[in-house]
Parts: sequence; C-alpha cells; structure tokens
Amino acid sequence: MNIKEIFRNLSMEGKGLYYKLTIVFALFFLVPLTGFFFFACRYQLLDDEYIPIFIFAVLVFSLLAFSIVRNIFDNISSVAKRVAGVVPKEGQVEK
Repeated sequence: MNIKEIFRNLSMEGKGLYYKLTIVFALFFLVPLTGFFFFACRYQLLDDEYIPIFIFAVLVFSLLAFSIVRNIFDNISSVAKRVAGVVPKEGQVEK
C-alpha cells in the first residue's frame, strides 16, 4: 500500500453520506462530552448528585438530535434521487 492510497482511504471525499453524518455527530456531540468528562474528573464534579442526570439528559438529547438529522438526510437523499431520475442527462433532447 502506498501513501496516496492510505490518504485516499482516510479522505472523506469518497465516503457516503451516512459516514459523513456519523463524523459530524462525533465532532459536535461526543468530543465536547469527552471534554466535560475530563473537567468533571479533574475538578471532582462527579461527586455532585445531579451530574449523572445531566449526563443522561445530554446523551438522550444527543441521540434524539442524531435521529432527527439522519431523518432529514434521508429525506434530502430520496428527493435528490427522484429529481435525478426526472432531469434529462446532458446531451439528451426532450421530446
């Protein structure tokens, strides 16, 4: 395996829509949550009785947001496929 092929595999250019959606989900929800856990351990915030409820709420709402965004992506993808079937390809003349 050469270096170009390794970087091509790491590139998001050839990946599908759902792969990109998963990466966006991780960047917007899981990375800040990891930072929160770091500060919670460092400053001993986990001893507070309301922190587990807060973490559970963040995880539930993150999953809900991910579901909503995925549904929107599904709708956009299905509309794009339908439109692609209706629009004539370049070079074809409509009769």
